[in-house]
Amino acid sequence: MMMQSYQGASKVLYVGNLDRRCTEEFLKQVFGKIAPVERCKMIYDHTGNDPYCFVEFEDHDSARNALETMNGRRVFDQDIKVNWATSNTGMRKDTSNHFHIFVGDLPDEMTTELLKSSFEKFGKISDARVVVDVGTGASKGYGFVSFYNKISAENAIKDMNGKTLNGKQIRTNWASRKPQPPQGSVKKPDLNEVINKTSIYNKTVYVGNLPDQVAAERLTGAFKTYGNIMNIRVLADKGYAFITFDDHYRAAEAICGMHGENLDGNVLKCSWGKEQDGQGGNMQQYYQQQQQQPFYYGGYYQQQQQHQQHSQQQMGAQYMHMQAQPGYYYPNPYGHMMSMAPGYPQGGPHMQNQGGPGNGQQGPNGVHNAGPQGGGMGY
Repeated sequence: MMMQSYQGASKVLYVGNLDRRCTEEFLKQVFGKIAPVERCKMIYDHTGNDPYCFVEFEDHDSARNALETMNGRRVFDQDIKVNWATSNTGMRKDTSNHFHIFVGDLPDEMTTELLKSSFEKFGKISDARVVVDVGTGASKGYGFVSFYNKISAENAIKDMNGKTLNGKQIRTNWASRKPQPPQGSVKKPDLNEVINKTSIYNKTVYVGNLPDQVAAERLTGAFKTYGNIMNIRVLADKGYAFITFDDHYRAAEAICGMHGENLDGNVLKCSWGKEQDGQGGNMQQYYQQQQQQPFYYGGYYQQQQQHQQHSQQQMGAQYMHMQAQPGYYYPNPYGHMMSMAPGYPQGGPHMQNQGGPGNGQQGPNGVHNAGPQGGGMGY
């Protein structure tokens, strides 16, 4: 059953600035530690912006307590914003049956208003948006325009592709829309499952369904927020790439965070790259492939020359030495919540420090402790 009225009941909260790893079930558990949650509704944006949700409680006092307790609390890597839901919050017009075009290579100063005005001559626009970085507010260099009429969208693509806006040549195409998950379920990969799906030595992410002729620098910009990138190998003619991080856990976070996300009009497919076990023919085949392929290191192109190619025995020894480095322990953000506050179920990974996390530290399930807040709840 859908929530009927966000206003009037005064028991529904808007929760924004959410990390993409958040799910309805996860948020229901987090807010349920304050007061019983009746409903939790996640809203996904097909243009690639962060999701947001509405949380409905049994009464106004419970909702007010949750607002005072959770507003500004860090969940995963973002400080969430909690406020009262208004009558038109989340009631944005449904454009799922409209005709959406992707607009790329936008000038840095392009705004949503300028983008809309540039395409209005082709027909009535139902939605327009320049996609921005949620941290800095700067444009990511692309956006989307939605038309009520298919002919309007077709004419816009045809006439505007290659046109110059504010001194920069733009590209237009049909937008590849990310399918919305079914009601009550989320299809993002489970971080715990992804972490355990391969060995801790595997740090390489496969990225498929790439835009045509995508540059390594573009992928670096999209994935660098998840960790230190050691190597990017782009096979542009095949439409996929391999991105190697310095840590297994960071690579897993990248898979969960970027799978299904929109990159320049294409919905990415992310999974583990083929694991190299360092035994026999697999290692030999791996290094033969590496010697034959161009590499990108931090955005720099390098084609290996003959004098740069080490023997397979040397490379294998280096690889095994790298495997022997000590790993890191991370809390499980999708496991059971630990008893950091009254009402938490038992479980979760054993932590060497038996005390709860201090102010500013991250507790289990990605929720950070920001010190005592309204409602007396601590993480």
